[in-house]
Parts: sequence; C-alpha cells; structure tokens
Amino acid sequence: MSGERILEAGCGSGRFTEIALETGAEVLAFDLSSAVEVAYCNNKSAPSLHFFQGSILEIPLRKGLFDRIFCMGVLQHCPDPKEAFLSLVPFLRPGGEIVIDVYEKRLFPPKLKYLVRPVTRRMSTETLYRMLNASIPAAFDLKKRIHAIPGVGRMFARLIPIGPLSHAGIGLNYTEAELKQVKVLSAFDMLSPRYDIPQAIEDVQRWFDEAGLTQVETKFGYNGINAKGRRAAT
Repeated sequence: MSGERILEAGCGSGRFTEIALETGAEVLAFDLSSAVEVAYCNNKSAPSLHFFQGSILEIPLRKGLFDRIFCMGVLQHCPDPKEAFLSLVPFLRPGGEIVIDVYEKRLFPPKLKYLVRPVTRRMSTETLYRMLNASIPAAFDLKKRIHAIPGVGRMFARLIPIGPLSHAGIGLNYTEAELKQVKVLSAFDMLSPRYDIPQAIEDVQRWFDEAGLTQVETKFGYNGINAKGRRAAT
C-alpha cells in the first residue's frame, strides 16, 4: 500500500498500528484515551506514522483524506456504534475502503461476560483489576490441577472459564506467568468498559447501505462481525 494514506480509528496501545505500517502506507492513528501515548512509544521510530488524541465523533482532519480506514475492537465500546461508524465514512476519499469489526449480538447461548458486566461495569477500574489479579491466577492453577486428572480432567477443566492453559498451538509461547497476566488483562478488557453493545449482522449491513458504500462484504469472523465497503468513486 505504498503511497496510500490509512486512518486507524481507536489505536489503543498500537497493536494493529505496527501491522498497518508494514504495508508501506502513511498511517494516522488516534485514540480517545491516553493509550495513544503508549502506541506512540511502541512505534515512534516510524517516520510515516502520526498520532493524535481525539474522539471518533470529532476527528480534527480534512474530510476525503484517506485511501483506507480501519476500526478494530472499538465501535461496540461507543455509546452509539452506528453513529461512530457513520462519522468515519466522510474521511474516505472517493473509491476508498473502510474495514471494521464489531461484537456479534447473540441471544443464545449468552456470553458469560454479559451476565457479569451489570456488576463489574459499576466497579471502579482499580477495584476490578485487583479482584481479577487476585482470582484469575488462582483459577489458572486450579484449572491446571484439574486438567491433569486422568480421564475426566480435561472435561471438568473446561468448567473454569478462563480460556486455554496454553496458546502454543497458535504460536504464542508465553511463560506461565505471562499467560496468567494475559488472562487477567483479557478479563479486564471484557468486564471494565462502560459500553459493550454487540450488533446483529443485518444491522451492520444497514449501516453500510445508509452510508452509501459499495462492494460491501459482511461476514462472521474471529472477533464477531467483520465488514468492509468502498465509497463510490466520482
């Protein structure tokens, strides 16, 4: 994508920023939170990268500026996910492409986090983190012991909802201490946001139609619903 300009909406600590830079494009990345400062520290050596802190609803840039926009893991955490999506589209140049993902709205079986969130989202972030940091490593050790029981261990270990005991199968060779911390942070990411508003795939399709985008593709993916479309060329 050398010669193109990409906007990353909601960069967090820069997890996907580095991948965008590998395309050879010029990247502008922003976030509402101070995580943007961490993203800068993680990627500040890249000359084609620019950061700013701001709201997805009040982007301080000229419209029609970008060849591509991507927004991953963000929209469901906005007070109005549709409004947040529609606010991005005017910044595409004619023929430009936007790519998003959003959590899938699923009534059955319900995800465990949505049963717990009514309590945890009212807790202070400090209290929630301390609680998770105390309980999840202990749950990991318990799950590991149960998993080792011959015959039935694997089946009963699944009842402890903290994910797998290893990610080596997908190329992530964490130490046990690192894996415990990953699980603490993953649980914190699920339970702490003020907003978590999953969407039906039909509604996401309507967002793209309302925005007048073409070549729209919506499908289920790793994080829920993936969608992309293009602004009509003029």
